[in-house]
Amino acid sequence: MPESRKKSVLLITRNFPPLIGGMEKLNQRMFEGLALHFNAVLIAPKGAKQFAPPNTRVYESPSLNLPIFFLYAFLMSIYLAIKLKPSAVLAGSGLTAPFAYITARLARGKSIVYVHGLDLIAENAVYQRIWLPFIRRCDAVIANSSNTKRLALENGVKEQRLSIVFPGTDIPELNPKNAEQFRENHGLGQCPVLLSVGRITERKGLLPFIQNAFPHIREKFPTVKLVIIGSEPVHALKQDKQNITVEIKDYLKKNNLTDTVVFLGRCNDETLIAAYQAANVHVFSVLASNSDVEGFGMVAIEAAANGLQTVAFGVGGIADAVKHGATGCLISAGDYASLSASVIDVLEATHSKLHLKLCQDFAKQRGWHVFQEGVFDVIRKIDD
Repeated sequence: MPESRKKSVLLITRNFPPLIGGMEKLNQRMFEGLALHFNAVLIAPKGAKQFAPPNTRVYESPSLNLPIFFLYAFLMSIYLAIKLKPSAVLAGSGLTAPFAYITARLARGKSIVYVHGLDLIAENAVYQRIWLPFIRRCDAVIANSSNTKRLALENGVKEQRLSIVFPGTDIPELNPKNAEQFRENHGLGQCPVLLSVGRITERKGLLPFIQNAFPHIREKFPTVKLVIIGSEPVHALKQDKQNITVEIKDYLKKNNLTDTVVFLGRCNDETLIAAYQAANVHVFSVLASNSDVEGFGMVAIEAAANGLQTVAFGVGGIADAVKHGATGCLISAGDYASLSASVIDVLEATHSKLHLKLCQDFAKQRGWHVFQEGVFDVIRKIDD
């Protein structure tokens, strides 16, 4: 279809690069997918334009500050509703659902919100009274997992408006030389390597893992190392009161374990891929919480794409990101004895081409192109 004849679609989100995280990556890929089918327009944080596809219109907030972004997004969305009249307006999370709904109504288009879990259960009276009603009113609500769909239903979203579109992943080539180089660069040698990837927050459960599971794994594999990729969240709306990294390092120092854990902070994609392929098992010991939730667990899919199994607590949406017995193991929340035993089982097992194939086959079912087509299908259905 000629560019001039394509329908316009607007995505409004604060979760977009240069901010870092799974939601940011997801919204970036969502926008790339929208650009394949529509005249795609984006309202996003300052610096977003350099991460958007060429020949797309991007309106950047002048600041990363949340109130300023809200004001900018509201005014710009009203302007675009009048000038552009988009056929569909998407909110990248529940946070921007009010803007998507109002803009769509003014433009006589359809409103869609992609929800991640926490944006349905946020413990804030103002959010519950104002934001949730807008989420319920949207023409379509896309959940990132079966668990998030359940939360949406419990919070009043009508089932006929709900769809599940799982987040995606890239499928990189396996490169043993890069994996070997990663081990050499970080002094890992031939020792067993556990990998943790993601923001370092209380909910991710790294400190309880080190306290309750790591000692049992070290009894069986004394030379085992834990590599941690990630850092404390900077721009996240939900912040921990304490610095988890400092707590972990203090604990390691007091127990003479400092040399067993390697902190790499934030890494570029090349380093992250090499880490996945150099590790022996990915650990994902997320804590169960009624006030916070792991919406999906994109790192588990990324691990599978690199042929790496994940051992995880089966909380939140993680059950959709790990295929038990194929791409890893799902353990009952808080059962550190079983978590330790499963990690040990994976370390003792012989890696094979079948193991790699099971992981990568599952990951291919969650490729970003599958995610993008899933979002497009939702837009197409409500537009019919």
